[in-house]
Amino acid sequence: MTDKYTPEQLESIINVCRNTLGRDAKNATAHHDLGVALMQKGAADEAITHFLQAVKLAPAQALSHYLLGIAYAEKNMLQEAITAWQRVVKLDKKNAGAHYFLGKVYALQGLSDAALLHLRKAKVLQPSNASIYHTLAEVHVLRRESRDAEAAWKAVLLLRPEDPRSLINLCALCLDQGDYQKCIDYGQSFLTSNRDDSRVRFNLGVAHLGLGDLEAAAVHLEQAAVLAPTDVDILLALGQSAARRGRYDEAHMVWKRALAVDPKYLPALVAKADIYEREGRLEEALGVWREILAIDSDNAFARERVDNVLSRMGRHLEA
Repeated sequence: MTDKYTPEQLESIINVCRNTLGRDAKNATAHHDLGVALMQKGAADEAITHFLQAVKLAPAQALSHYLLGIAYAEKNMLQEAITAWQRVVKLDKKNAGAHYFLGKVYALQGLSDAALLHLRKAKVLQPSNASIYHTLAEVHVLRRESRDAEAAWKAVLLLRPEDPRSLINLCALCLDQGDYQKCIDYGQSFLTSNRDDSRVRFNLGVAHLGLGDLEAAAVHLEQAAVLAPTDVDILLALGQSAARRGRYDEAHMVWKRALAVDPKYLPALVAKADIYEREGRLEEALGVWREILAIDSDNAFARERVDNVLSRMGRHLEA
């Protein structure tokens, strides 16, 4: 029993299974079917009880072990889920689902070698399963294997072109690699599909900044700030874009917005103090550097800047 049922049908199945078990408590099929129905109803704890009975009575039934693993995973009992899925692959080495879930859980635990082992087996067994490639890409990112991650997300894009996550992830990955043009290409592909997203706009803005195209950067960062007006990282980059175009008052206003969201957001405070110094507004710069030190007294860079500003002001004895 693996089909989806209405609530009324589920109750009927549950009653039939309970009646069957009332007559024969060792009926493995009834325990299995009851576990499935209870899982669909959202009663994972009781489902686990019946799946355990099913695998005890029929230990060679891989499907019962597999669903037991899923029930454990829903309860975040990951080690128990691993044990169940390991039993599945011993019984059925070609069970792609068990290999996939083992890979996914091992990745969550930071065991990337084990994750790759099972995900690669799953990929061989189900080469058209986009979810496998997506998880493979995430593992490769954790391992800093950028080329492999890009190849995996490209596979997702081919298999599931309607899913925007691949282009979003490819755009971000290329930005992390410093490949600004490729980041822009993936980001524009995303936008031309009549979608919009603050992180894609942010990545496009940063990529254009990296290429020195300040006007294009401003366009994307302004749109990112419209889509996510309280994202301090976006506001920081938008302010930096304005500063690089010599629009210091505009930059200060944007960073003020960021600091209204998070008064202790150090990157915005550092950027603000730096611009004050460039403008020769040393008293204001000194005040911001000292504000940073009040937040982070061990900030060596801020302490160095305080000393430097005081020296420029002829007040080095205050340092």
